[in-house]
Amino acid sequence: MPAARFTRGIKAAFRRQASDEILVLAESTGLNASITPWSVRQTIFGALQGPDGAADFPAITEGLQATLEGNPEFFTAGSTAIPTIASVVAMPIECSDYDLEANTFASFNESLTKGLERDTSHIRISYTWQIQLMCIAWPFPVPAQTTLPVDKKMLLVTADFDPVAPTEYTTFAFAQAKTYALAVRHEDDHVSFGLVHQPSTLLTKEFLRTGVLPTARNETLVTVYTPGMEREPIPDLYDVPTGPAAGDLNT
Repeated sequence: MPAARFTRGIKAAFRRQASDEILVLAESTGLNASITPWSVRQTIFGALQGPDGAADFPAITEGLQATLEGNPEFFTAGSTAIPTIASVVAMPIECSDYDLEANTFASFNESLTKGLERDTSHIRISYTWQIQLMCIAWPFPVPAQTTLPVDKKMLLVTADFDPVAPTEYTTFAFAQAKTYALAVRHEDDHVSFGLVHQPSTLLTKEFLRTGVLPTARNETLVTVYTPGMEREPIPDLYDVPTGPAAGDLNT
């Protein structure tokens, strides 16, 4: 096992175990009366989004460690999180476009259970299910789902692992239109525009300036698939590049 993968695997295992222990303490008010299971989950969720959608794993690891050692400040500070204007505006747009078919809590719970069974990385990212849970309360009818006849050139950009929008969504979208190109940034986090020196960002800016799709390539930090190509299998989360050059956030 590569050293980088071993190290990241150990840290991920610690985060899972520590999170479970802290949730048990919060449920029994063994931490602090102001720290509830909700505030624990909300704080970790916020750190998974991080600045510009980049998951702040170092902050999560250090916060969990400090809490287990008796300093729960990480969760005290995060327990006051409130919705942003963007989230208030975005949710009606999301919910009016989601055809959930069986619009009930039972169907949401079934979807969550089946999804977590396929979560081979055991990171348990649940952003998509949070949207589904919120949208079961949407009181208005949702238009029937149809495939849009897209015949314009478009560049899709994703990463090996995206904590906000599963990269599998992008694979599906890429296969729907023969005029799309796909750029896959090799690392994790949501989008790459905030990573100004990343090859995927430079490719995106060049496409926006010129309207010319990038050519196919397979490089350390990015792979580009041109229209009609098939994306390679998604690599193991712990085998992808790490460090600042790959866009890792480190507080």
